[in-house]
Amino acid sequence: MRRRAAVLGGQASRLVLLVVALAVWQLAALHAQIRYLPPFSEVVGRFFADWFSGPWYHAFFSTAFIENGLPTIGRLAVGWLVAAVLGVAIGTALALAPRLDATLSPVVRFGMSMPTPALLPLALAIFGLGYGAKVFFIAIGAIWPVIVNTADGIRGADPTALAAARSLSLPPVTWLTRFRIPLASPQIMAGLRVSVNTAVLLIVVAELYAATSGIGFFIVSTQRNFDTVGTWSGILLLAGLGIVCNALFVIVERRVMRWHGPAREVQ
Repeated sequence: MRRRAAVLGGQASRLVLLVVALAVWQLAALHAQIRYLPPFSEVVGRFFADWFSGPWYHAFFSTAFIENGLPTIGRLAVGWLVAAVLGVAIGTALALAPRLDATLSPVVRFGMSMPTPALLPLALAIFGLGYGAKVFFIAIGAIWPVIVNTADGIRGADPTALAAARSLSLPPVTWLTRFRIPLASPQIMAGLRVSVNTAVLLIVVAELYAATSGIGFFIVSTQRNFDTVGTWSGILLLAGLGIVCNALFVIVERRVMRWHGPAREVQ
């Protein structure tokens, strides 16, 4: 009960802080009359007009959402899935093969330290302005935390549990998929969570500078046309996309990691 009350109290405090911030925004915009800061009420009205004013048979999604929002969501989903699958596979290989890890460790560290936006020209040179450039750009930027966390999680798995698994004389694939990877799943999920946030950031960068559709392209177009309210409408949609992605990941993480909480409490 205390834990639930603390969670509800934290959520209430965040909600109050959000309401206060939006009220300050509204009042500041009305009284200061800053050209590039329209009132929040005007931004919200434009937000629904831009993105959710379509017919019911399109689930109320507008033409702008279909032409710009859906491409962004598709690129984001595919790029992140590529990073997640390859990241877990490469991280597992590095953890199980010390020589391979010693060989590729400088590459992984270099990739972790490399500012991913600097790779956008490379992606454009290889794939042009098409779909592949965005997917490659997202995947190459979001893969590194998955690789590092997966490798560290598998190396640091509970040795007692691993010894018990070996005593069962299981096939290598079963031993890996049923014991080694599940034991590392808390760190793997942490890496995937970081990669989700990275992927959202990178799709914005890609579409701001190298796209002919997408939410980032919409923001740039409205900014070039001096449509400040439209620019804020696109920014608000991107913020909502980031919130939805994190919320979906939390739901999946809780379902996947239901076993981990009770096990940790017993220990």
